[in-house]
Amino acid sequence: MILLFTPSYTLLLEIKDISGTLTLDSEFNQLTKNYNGIVTGFSDPITQANRQKLFLQRFFYDHQLVLPPI
Repeated sequence: MILLFTPSYTLLLEIKDISGTLTLDSEFNQLTKNYNGIVTGFSDPITQANRQKLFLQRFFYDHQLVLPPI
């Protein structure tokens, strides 16, 4: 995860290095990779980013810090 702070906003970047055809299934909150006929499931990166956002907000709240919009 990359965290970028500016005076006007906070940006969370989650970068994945996954080869193959990726399918995001919002119904089951799952990312599926098809590579050479092998299908592998991963956690939904959108759910992961939202969870990291909540952790960051909680950290700032617990330490009484002002957090720009995320």
